[in-house]
Amino acid sequence: MNTARQSSLQAQASSLQPATTARLDFVTPSKLQLMLDSGRSVPAGVPLGADELKVLACLRLAFGQGGAVPLKEIGRQTELADRAIKGVVESLRSVHRLDVGACRAYRRSVGGPQEAQLFGYYWVQTADELLDTVGPYYHQALTMLRTVETMTRGRRGLRRLLAEKFGQLPLFQEPAT
Repeated sequence: MNTARQSSLQAQASSLQPATTARLDFVTPSKLQLMLDSGRSVPAGVPLGADELKVLACLRLAFGQGGAVPLKEIGRQTELADRAIKGVVESLRSVHRLDVGACRAYRRSVGGPQEAQLFGYYWVQTADELLDTVGPYYHQALTMLRTVETMTRGRRGLRRLLAEKFGQLPLFQEPAT
């Protein structure tokens, strides 16, 4: 990770530091058990589908990055395809407002130079874990918006059509002439 991006993420994490001690109201074992028992998400109160309940059950012990459950293991336990699991996780995040974290990289293991593989899904428990999960999405969105901006630069008619079809974005503000 480049130093500018790392500094930016560290600044964001430090701004969340006071909230970290409050745990930011993350999923707890008791909330998870309530969801599994009632079939409804907490806090959204939306009914959970059969596949969502299967994935919740797989993540019942996955609190924090260290407890991440690999995609293949979730697939083995639920008999769902990788793409279906990813769709369920997206639904848990967007529809049910649950903080399901994702590990995608190697991390240095505590007390040793070797690196531990931490791929999988887990229940976010800290502000740092939340930033680790949303950071790649944030940077991907910025990259995609930069691409759209570059490809439409100087093409006022196209930008107008994009704004009509998809809504005006601050990125597409035309300079005053």
